[in-house]
Amino acid sequence: MNKADELRLTVKLVRTLTPKNPIWLIRFSRYILALSVAWQYSVGDREIVIFDQGFIQAVCSLSLFSGVADTASLATVLDLIPTSDLAISVDAAEPLLSKRLKDRLFHQSYMERLFEADPKTNLQSIPIIHRVKSLLLGKERSTLSIDMSDERSLQEAVFRVEREIAEMGG
Repeated sequence: MNKADELRLTVKLVRTLTPKNPIWLIRFSRYILALSVAWQYSVGDREIVIFDQGFIQAVCSLSLFSGVADTASLATVLDLIPTSDLAISVDAAEPLLSKRLKDRLFHQSYMERLFEADPKTNLQSIPIIHRVKSLLLGKERSTLSIDMSDERSLQEAVFRVEREIAEMGG
């Protein structure tokens, strides 16, 4: 992938799942382009590279902010994005997610909050995330779901991720 390919990918993704708000369109376009550059930079790296909030999350967010969450559209964009060696889905109960989102907003500056979705909007992505996970499993993509509801779950999740990466030869 070169710079033209990275730009084409960005355009294809935001054309398929176009955010309704022009600010979000610009924000996602910039994010996906930067993510594409970072992805390309990491290709061939022998070290383990972790993309927190990577392409799969970008697809879920684009779906939420475009209002397009049908299976066909999601499958189309999932076929466009680079394939990771392992996709890790972090799960937690909705009340905990709501609390974490509210806490995050509380600690942000006024300007940061202007460009952040409210917790209610963010929680509306849960069904989209489940649909995307189902599509990834149907495409036999390597996925791992981990529960982050409490400290014990977090420790177990770290061990599971470590085992999975070790089994992959990482």
